[in-house]
Order: sequence, then structure tokens, then C-alpha cells
Amino acid sequence: TKGNYLIKANCAKCGKNKFCPPRQFNLLLTTNLEITDGKENVVYLRPETCQGIFINFAAIQRSTRRQLPFGIGQIGKSFRNEITLHHGIFRTREFEQLELEFFCRSEETKTKQVNLNKEELPHYAKKTLDLYFNYHFGEGELCSISDRGSYDLTQHGQHSQEFLGIKENNQEIIPEVIEISFGVERLMLATLEDAYQKETVASSQLTREVLKLHPLLAPYFVAVIPAKNSLREKSYQLY
Repeated sequence: TKGNYLIKANCAKCGKNKFCPPRQFNLLLTTNLEITDGKENVVYLRPETCQGIFINFAAIQRSTRRQLPFGIGQIGKSFRNEITLHHGIFRTREFEQLELEFFCRSEETKTKQVNLNKEELPHYAKKTLDLYFNYHFGEGELCSISDRGSYDLTQHGQHSQEFLGIKENNQEIIPEVIEISFGVERLMLATLEDAYQKETVASSQLTREVLKLHPLLAPYFVAVIPAKNSLREKSYQLY
């Protein structure tokens, strides 16, 4: 196997062989629910929020009476056993994740998917599209857009023995899924870095640091705030 080959190989830098036997690595974080530790009490912290959407898809669709296509969004904590933690809040083991799952029929799209050989693929042709932001430490992933197909709903349905789809015109439909996934901390970091600027004051030639947030981020675009109680009525009329 590839792991055994590395054990027998020599390091390209030092020329020595000091590799340890292959070890299993789990990207999931575990904990124990009961009072005592044991394999039977081990549970896993979720590595992504979207699985909660998939297992509740049928219930959400029935209660909201939505027809395809429609989307479901969820925000919450996710946990991953990351090895390299760096750049502050950019990569952490516990983070806030925002995911949007758009459900649609596979035949509804007006685009055509052409299967090309690997040599024919352009550099941007992937099943997953990652959007990067130029942070102060360099480029880093900001958002991921993925075509998950019907894999998640199909797998959950098989293992739960329940139909996780939509019934229309006496037909059972398993929707296709397009996912948009954000790390909230990364998005906030990108927003702050984009707004952070240094400018020179013309009158004093001093340099100051300012935060110029985009107006679209403001919770209120215009505020009418009376300075005196006597102006409250006029202010309300203006509002």
C-alpha cells in the first residue's frame, strides 16, 4: 500500500528513514455522553450543519408545502479535528457555519453537462467551486459551492428506511442539491479586512487607521434622531 511504501522510503531532504507506521486519522471530534468512558458511549460532533437539513427535508417540505425548486438554510456550530490551526479565526476546530441547500429537479436545468476527459477539462471545470479572498496572509477559501446531487438524501433514506423526497403526481422524486457553504468567521474576517484602511489627514499629514464598512452592511440606512423632546413629533412625521 501507499502507507507501507512510505515506511520503506528515505526522506528526500535528509536521506534517512525515520517514518513511523501508518496511523488512522479521524477528522471528526468525539466525546462521551454518559458518566463513564467507553466505546459504547462515544458520540461524534457534527462536522457540518447540512446533514440536519437532509434528515429533516421531508418534514420541512410537508410542513411548509413548498414545491421544487426551493432552498433551506441553516447556521450553527461545526467541529473538525483540524491539524493546522493558523491565522486567528480563519481556521479553528470550532466554528460557525452557514449552509444553504437548494433542492431542484435534475431535468429543470437549462444547462447541459458534458463529460470531458481530464485532459480536455479547463482549469476552472470542477464539481466544486471554491471562492477565495485575498487576506492579509494570502489567499484563503471563503465560500464553497458544490453540486451534491441526490447522494445525501438517498443515503439517509436507505439507512433510515424512510423516503426523503417529494411525491408529485404519483411519482417519487429525489431532488438534486446545490450547496453554498460559508464559514461565518472567515466571512467576518474578510469583511473587516476589506474595510480596514489607512489614510492621511490633509490638515496634519498624520496617518490614521479607519474602518470603512460598506453601506449595505448597515442595519439602518437613515436614522431620524431628535435632539430635543419638542422635536419628537416633527421627527416622527419626517420618519
